Amino acid sequence: MVAAPTYGELARTVAELMKEHKAERVQFQATIDRLEKRVDRLVQENATLRSRLDKNSGNSLKPPSSDGFRKPASRDRSLRESSGKPQGKQAGSGGASLPMTATPDRILRHEPANCRGCGSSLEHIRGVVLARRQVIDLPPIRVETVEHQRIVKRCPCDTVSVGVFPAAVQAPVSYGPRLHAVGAYLLNVHYLPVARTAAVFTDLF
Repeated sequence: MVAAPTYGELARTVAELMKEHKAERVQFQATIDRLEKRVDRLVQENATLRSRLDKNSGNSLKPPSSDGFRKPASRDRSLRESSGKPQGKQAGSGGASLPMTATPDRILRHEPANCRGCGSSLEHIRGVVLARRQVIDLPPIRVETVEHQRIVKRCPCDTVSVGVFPAAVQAPVSYGPRLHAVGAYLLNVHYLPVARTAAVFTDLF
């Protein structure tokens, strides 16, 4: 039977864990500070570049020759002439629908509960599929919280060993790689400001 660890051994183990945890927190905070500075710099650079690209001879002091092939559209009238037809899908035009799949993720059966004639229960009567309709939608979006537990064990040889957290798990609570990827996508591809990106995360997740 393995002897229980003494108070001194447990105290030393806890002290080692607290020391490692403190070092991890310092490293994680330094990483956050570095990333925040980089994001702010990228946002400022993006705003400067967009401001330069939006300038032309119509809204700045730049000469018309600097517009190149990107001529500013006239504000006085549209370049397209009206066809006289109402906007939207025209009457009589051919329509198109989404194709049905033979392997839907879920099937919901809408069965009558009672006979519409005599009112008898139809619960035990087998029905036949009369028509099918399919709805394509997103599943409910919710974040998943995964808890990582670091386990300490004592070998029969009296050696105490401690499990190791994954390299990406560096703080008591942190965001995972998928959320980081979504944030980077919104910031760097769609040029959302940091505040709007945070608002999107709050609304969706």
